[in-house]
Amino acid sequence: MTTFGIASKPDRKDEFIRWVTEAEQAGFGLVCTGDSPALLRDQYVALTLLALNTSHCRIGSFITNPVSRHPTITAGASSTLNEISGGRFRIGISTGDSGILNLGLKRATLARLEEYVVTMQRLWRDSEAPYMGGTARLVWTDEPVPVYLAAGGPKALELAGRIADGVYVTLGLSPEAVDGALRHLEIGARQSGRTLDDLDIWWHVRANIDDDYETAVRGCLSLLGGIAHHTFQAGVEGKFLPRRYKAPIAELARRYNSRQHTQIGVDGLNANERLVVDLGLKDFLCENFGFVGTPSDWISKARELHGRGVTQLAFAVVVPDIHAFIKQVGDEVIPHLPG
Repeated sequence: MTTFGIASKPDRKDEFIRWVTEAEQAGFGLVCTGDSPALLRDQYVALTLLALNTSHCRIGSFITNPVSRHPTITAGASSTLNEISGGRFRIGISTGDSGILNLGLKRATLARLEEYVVTMQRLWRDSEAPYMGGTARLVWTDEPVPVYLAAGGPKALELAGRIADGVYVTLGLSPEAVDGALRHLEIGARQSGRTLDDLDIWWHVRANIDDDYETAVRGCLSLLGGIAHHTFQAGVEGKFLPRRYKAPIAELARRYNSRQHTQIGVDGLNANERLVVDLGLKDFLCENFGFVGTPSDWISKARELHGRGVTQLAFAVVVPDIHAFIKQVGDEVIPHLPG
């Protein structure tokens, strides 16, 4: 059966509680919020509200990083959230994007990401672990929390297959990208004596819905630029891009403005939206990195992907009216998803 997840901004308290409650009631199986301290309200305060105001959906961080917090802090916060949510929390993590770039810091290497995740896992198991030349400790809990990596390149996917409990695949939805991502996940899984069945696999895309297709696309351009930046800023090779899109995607990743990462243009296109359009990437990104269009477009795409084994889709959503978005998906799409 196809399951949807949703992640959006942590708004003011009452507004945030309203939309996460609506998302669970609408049938989203995973509800998350993001970690970008310069652009958004605090992730862990928001996640606490999320845990306390939902009852059965899975919840999580979408996505934190190994740079801005010590692993003991992240592991302890994750354990606390897992406790108050009744075991529904999972920590999502990657090398970092706007959450660290707007702090004036650099993205983590995959080696640092691996060290960070392994350190958290050892803290849960052994109460202490070596970290950056010292010893990190976490003594009040020994309950592990599922760790999910966001991965959009061969090496990151293999790392996720090797050490993570789950993965948010950011490589796109083309047949080549889906098959390639699964191959690399399987390579990593085999390195630790596991199979793909041991991984909880979600496909991470951007989303917008409207009765008018072009209106839906217009409201998703900024998010599409954001996922292209995250996936391709480290390079375009080995990521199953058609040759004709490699140069414009690399240019978008180079020129992307991280300060506008969570913004959509109101009286015209913002700089990131203009990049998507001017570089001729709108249709390609909508098709391969988005769920964008009318309810019937969504249903058709969900059915086509279900036939290819893509059954869990996690949407990043920044729209003018998230309540209308949730209601339309809940009323007009989720009841018609393939089972």
